[in-house]
Amino acid sequence: MSDEAIVRQLTRSAISRLVEKVMKEEALPLADALRKVYDSKLFGQVNDPETGLYREGPVFLYDMLCEE
Repeated sequence: MSDEAIVRQLTRSAISRLVEKVMKEEALPLADALRKVYDSKLFGQVNDPETGLYREGPVFLYDMLCEE
């Protein structure tokens, strides 16, 4: 597996875990949690490999999301 493929997989995982955290913390259904995450500035930052945010855990990312 290439480094690029690994980063893509880690990014998908980070976003998925963040969506789960939003659902749990805010008692939102999946569609609303997805919308909240995908419409955030953080989503673009996590998808940018240069930021390294794809390596962070859901609690850290959720805190960042709440600060937006």
